[in-house]
Amino acid sequence: MSSFERNMMICLGILVLGLVAVVFIIPLHQNVQVRESSQKINIENTENSNDFVKTVDLDQSESIELKVSTVNFKNIEENSGEINVQFSAQILDNFFSKIGYDLESVTAGNSDVPRFFLATMPGDIGKISEIKQRKALFFSTILPIILQINEEINHDRERLINLKDMIKSRGRLTPIDRLWLIVMAEQYKVARNDLEALMSRVDLIPPSLALAQAAAESGWGTSRFVRQGNAIFGEWTEDADIGITPREREAGKTHKIRKFKSLIESARAYVKNLNTHRAYKQLRVVRSSLRRKGLRPTGEKLARELKNYSERGVLYINTLVSIIKVNNLKRLDNVNLMELKTSDPPI
Repeated sequence: MSSFERNMMICLGILVLGLVAVVFIIPLHQNVQVRESSQKINIENTENSNDFVKTVDLDQSESIELKVSTVNFKNIEENSGEINVQFSAQILDNFFSKIGYDLESVTAGNSDVPRFFLATMPGDIGKISEIKQRKALFFSTILPIILQINEEINHDRERLINLKDMIKSRGRLTPIDRLWLIVMAEQYKVARNDLEALMSRVDLIPPSLALAQAAAESGWGTSRFVRQGNAIFGEWTEDADIGITPREREAGKTHKIRKFKSLIESARAYVKNLNTHRAYKQLRVVRSSLRRKGLRPTGEKLARELKNYSERGVLYINTLVSIIKVNNLKRLDNVNLMELKTSDPPI
């Protein structure tokens, strides 16, 4: 090897090490700042630098104060208005009405889903006596979270597709692209050079499926696991430090229900679970098969591959399919989050 070639190899090594440091040392999540957005919504700092008080005028004679906490999100612009809010079910319902967030309007194509994420489910959602209203509030709360996660995954999936095309046309990738593929392979637990396996895992979860599972696993947002640990999808863990012990756990079993800091953290873990765990390989096989046929994977079709998600087996699948059909959740598989516009103030 010549002196020139050796120097080039050293430079390339330094570049790769620098990129690794950027990927692994710098946090992937950026902090979303809440700022004053309009005359009708006022934000003031409280003693805690991470908390704010937001006053929202519901009408000319009534206003409410909401405690707002900033939270970290992946791939979100600073001024997108994506914040976490904790408050009662009735205030949440009033707030959604005030900003014009209505599932019927969304599915009719009259509006998109606002980028509005709650840290926790309202603790009194079970007190809403009207079943239709309670279900709508539950779905409206979880839907933006699922759409956000799918949007992030779709961003990565589109890059994967572009890199596959680049390999076909050029036969090689840049060092940065190769490093990105290594990171993605580690994240999704596949061999580094297996792009097809990676493509089968870097894919969306239909909102209808996620909403049905959230409803089934959380008792429509009322379970103890949701109230105490934001465990909206009932994921198991053997780690006592991050779990809640089920009261009716069978003798001899040691599992707990994993708790999370926020609903979106719970949803991220759920999506990663379906996209990587060997128990859900058949779901990914069916999803990839539908993709190759030019068909969009639906919640109902993928639900039939989730026998391993619950000890109830086929009965669990029947429950999911029933929730999807009875609540016509497939209509939510085609809705979108509001577009990010740098000129728009946050909600």
